[in-house]
Amino acid sequence: LKELKKMAQRHHERQVSLQRARWRVNDIRTHLLNRTRTEQHQLIADALEPLQLQMASTLSFKNRISFLNQAKTKAKIADTQHRTERLQADIESNQSHVTKLKDTYDSVITGCAALLQTAAIDLRLNKTSF
Repeated sequence: LKELKKMAQRHHERQVSLQRARWRVNDIRTHLLNRTRTEQHQLIADALEPLQLQMASTLSFKNRISFLNQAKTKAKIADTQHRTERLQADIESNQSHVTKLKDTYDSVITGCAALLQTAAIDLRLNKTSF
């Protein structure tokens, strides 16, 4: 009897887990970020513009959804291209700052290395003052 109760409890827990997995929200953060980006909405509108005649002439819901999905994929591709171009421009503009930082780091490391080498030699010498 106890074994049957345990089996029923496990079955119930499994069913609850499946229902939670089925009805869970996929990713709130991504949806929130996409909702607030006006540039992406403009890209989707620009991608939908050539499809307006086709969308107006169809009665099928599936065709409308496929047109929307095509526009979203085109907008996503354009968005990634714009973002990579901006990132490359930002990297190129900050290149001089990076070289200055590298030069400063190299000078600090060489100074510390010289200090450590002299300290290491002093520690190896015999001390007679004790």
